[in-house]
Amino acid sequence: MARLISIAAAASLVFTLPAYAQTFKTVPGIYTFSGEVYIKKGSGINLSCTMTMDIVNNGSWYEADNVAFTDVNGICDRMFVPANMPWNVYSSINVVFDYVYVSTPFQTGDCTGSIYADYALISSEELHIETGFFSPSTLPEVVSGTGDCKIEGIISW
Repeated sequence: MARLISIAAAASLVFTLPAYAQTFKTVPGIYTFSGEVYIKKGSGINLSCTMTMDIVNNGSWYEADNVAFTDVNGICDRMFVPANMPWNVYSSINVVFDYVYVSTPFQTGDCTGSIYADYALISSEELHIETGFFSPSTLPEVVSGTGDCKIEGIISW
């Protein structure tokens, strides 16, 4: 009898999901992600910005909308302007934002392509974006010779 109770108790621990088990991948809704990222265009300066975006799960597909780069001085939102939203989002083990377009009004040439993020579920849902600073993956330049865009950081909800 005591053995059955301990088996039942152990089974309840295994099958109990933590409160944060609701994820943008599993439950339809709008999830606002935010966090500090570093961005750079070509040989320009590194900027520390807050990146925010809404990831929408409608039950059969995902998209990213309301993407913004901001900072207290208003530099980030003038230097990197996300466009052509919503962006397609593909999710398996990791997350890909596809058909991304970033306008760079104060630097020649915009950037377009895909942003890749590693997905992590720790105490919150996190997307670890590494596009160009420490990996060969970048957001390619639209005008040849103007330099790719780089984005690196963690956003979460």
